[in-house]
Amino acid sequence: MLSSFVSTHIGQRKINEDSYLVDEQLGLYVVADGVGGLDKGEVASRLACEVIHDSVKSGNSLKNSLMAAHNFLITEKKYNRSKQGMATTVAAVTFTGNQYEVAWVGDTRVYLWDENIKLLTKDDSYVELLIESGHLSLQEVETHPDRHIISQALGIERKKIEVHCNHGTLEKNQMLLICSDGLYDMVPEETIFSKIKRTKDLQILTENLVQSAVNNDGKDNITLIAILSHENSENSDSVTQPNVVRHLNNVTGHMQNEEVLTESMNELSNEDKQKPKKDKFAGVTVSDPQLINQTKYHDLSEKDMELLETLSKQAKKENSPTKSGNHIIAVVIVSAIALVSLLLFR
Repeated sequence: MLSSFVSTHIGQRKINEDSYLVDEQLGLYVVADGVGGLDKGEVASRLACEVIHDSVKSGNSLKNSLMAAHNFLITEKKYNRSKQGMATTVAAVTFTGNQYEVAWVGDTRVYLWDENIKLLTKDDSYVELLIESGHLSLQEVETHPDRHIISQALGIERKKIEVHCNHGTLEKNQMLLICSDGLYDMVPEETIFSKIKRTKDLQILTENLVQSAVNNDGKDNITLIAILSHENSENSDSVTQPNVVRHLNNVTGHMQNEEVLTESMNELSNEDKQKPKKDKFAGVTVSDPQLINQTKYHDLSEKDMELLETLSKQAKKENSPTKSGNHIIAVVIVSAIALVSLLLFR
């Protein structure tokens, strides 16, 4: 048995571009965050929720339902000038009993509470690329000026979308949190941890967390869905553990990469930082230079796109096993990222 509650707040924006959908009977929970700086973000997020709902209800997989929403938004923009430019990030969860599937595009997140806070989604973002390449620590992300630049969103033309997936079993007293960046940008995971420890009342919890974001000068829209399991899985053999991106280190009070539990960012050698890591998540693209700024968006020209595509292909080549070859790949990746920043902010 599951219970859920949702809270949302406009923040300091004129329009709430976040949308959400909860269908407990269907076992579907969605948070969509309209991309700021583009037109009709609130329309994009609402349409995405509606299409995903209809698609899942028709028996389609969650992954295919997100793709259906992406294609629908592109079609809408093609035939409706008033909706040009609209796009949205999204994270969605479906349940079959206690088994859940997570799918996402962009930087809307899903956290797991199992006596610790664990991040189950990996942001499609500029700073995530810097973290993966070893050029940015998790602590530096909090104040990075480009932390709102994303690399994927539903509805972006000239863009091959990769829907990422994760799955697991939600056992008794465990909780999933689906939230837009308006929450986690303003409320650190340590605070989320402490508030869940105090209460499992979902209404009190979600409202307190959203209000914390508002009190912390939350300028963005804020949306949070909390889902709590009240019983264990009937079949213990069917219990599966999700892939975890990061977890909260209760000693330091900061999130920590799951792959590097005993090494800090500073302790890694340069060679280790340059080694490509095999991603455990389905459909994850390690890097994509077509970045979208949620607060300010500039469309790239065809010439810009061709140059970025060339750099992207160079960065993905792994035909040299030597240290120098790996170094060249790392340099090309960083160069591509830097070029995108110049193109976006010029």
